[in-house]
Amino acid sequence: MTRRGIQVLPVGPLPRVVERARAAERDGLDTLWFSDDPLAACDIYPTLAACARATSRIRLGAVTDVDRRHPTVTACGFASLDEMFPGRFVLGLESSGDNLDDFLLRASLIQGLLRGETLEWNGRPVRTRFVTAPTAVPIYTSALVSHDLDLLVRGSRAELDAALHERGDRSVVWFADSAEDDDSVDEVVTPA
Repeated sequence: MTRRGIQVLPVGPLPRVVERARAAERDGLDTLWFSDDPLAACDIYPTLAACARATSRIRLGAVTDVDRRHPTVTACGFASLDEMFPGRFVLGLESSGDNLDDFLLRASLIQGLLRGETLEWNGRPVRTRFVTAPTAVPIYTSALVSHDLDLLVRGSRAELDAALHERGDRSVVWFADSAEDDDSVDEVVTPA
């Protein structure tokens, strides 16, 4: 089954962003993804909470850059959202860096913290103390793909595919008109 959704930048004011979520739900979309850009848009956590409160069915997601937002902040934010509105959220992870191993390490930390695990980060144990059972937040790794399906990620497609397969990750694919214009997202397709 393919889910259909769109990705938008949640540019305020916040009531306008919430209305956009209501409209997406009325239009029958399955998922509304927000780009997590702290300097260009509304903060992602209150935006997601406000949209969840104003809608009842649509899944809400954020595509977060693991190099911009600390993994513990991302994990705690999504664990809190899942506690308030269980089963409504999805998390997309991407990286603006060029180190696949670092991306996978940060993604693993977020995944483990959302499961309630104690992990090591920079030589210290870390855990989300209030997560007592695994959350219902699915994690997707994102890759921007042009219509000819050439991956536009740092590193090769084979490296990314192998790493994701080994980890058992889901992936989300963004279809865009061209490699140069990643703001022209037409469709988001995610596995069920």
